[in-house]
Amino acid sequence: MKNLVLSCALACASILASINQSFAQSTKARWGIKGGLNVTTLGSYNDAARGVRNYSYRPGFQAGVVGVLPFVFSDKFDFMPELFYSQKGAKATKSYIVGDIVSGADYKISMDYIDVPFLVGFKPRPDLTFTLGPQLSFLVSQKTTVNYGNTESSSSNTSGYRKVSYGGNLGMAVAINPDFMLGLNYMYDFQHIYSPGVADGGYDLHSPERNSGFALTVSYLFN
Repeated sequence: MKNLVLSCALACASILASINQSFAQSTKARWGIKGGLNVTTLGSYNDAARGVRNYSYRPGFQAGVVGVLPFVFSDKFDFMPELFYSQKGAKATKSYIVGDIVSGADYKISMDYIDVPFLVGFKPRPDLTFTLGPQLSFLVSQKTTVNYGNTESSSSNTSGYRKVSYGGNLGMAVAINPDFMLGLNYMYDFQHIYSPGVADGGYDLHSPERNSGFALTVSYLFN
C-alpha cells in the first residue's frame, strides 16, 4: 500500500514539474515549502442501526511543497499546485440505546494522507490571494481506537478504507513579504472514508463520515 501511495505521489510530482517547466519558459515560477496546523472532523450521524455519533475536531499537522506558477494571460491569476503529508481524523462518543439504558464508547480515528490540491489563485492585490480547486487524497495509514468502559481496542487495518478520495479546497493567503505567506484553507472530501459497500459496523448505509476541516499554514518561497 505504501508503495502504491509513493508511486502516486511521485507521479503527481512529475506532472507538476512538467507544468512548471512549460510555464517557466515565459514566466517566473516559484516553488517553496509549506507547513502548519490541521483541525479536522468526520461530521456526525444519527440513525437507528448504528446509534448516534458526533465527531469533534482533532488537531494534526501538514507539511510539504507548494508552487506558484503565474498564468501568461494575466498577472492576477496563478496556478498553485501543492503536495503535502497531512494528519486527519476525529474523536467522538458513540451512544447506543437498548431499552431504557444508554451506553457509549469513545472513538478516536487517526488517518495519514498524501494530499495533492490543484489550486487556482486569484490576486485582487499583490499581497492577497484567494484559492480554489480540486484535491486528491491518498490514504497512507489509519488507526482507530475504541474505549468502552475499562476495555480498549485498536485497529490499523486499512482494508475497509477508501485508498484514494477526491474533494475540494478553498482558502486565502496573505503575503508578509515576497517570500513568506500565511494561509488559511478549508477542505472537504466529496467521498466518505470507507470503501464502496463498506460502512462502520458492517452496515452499508452510505456512511456520512468524510474528512473536512481547516488548515493554518506558513509558506516560504525560494527565489
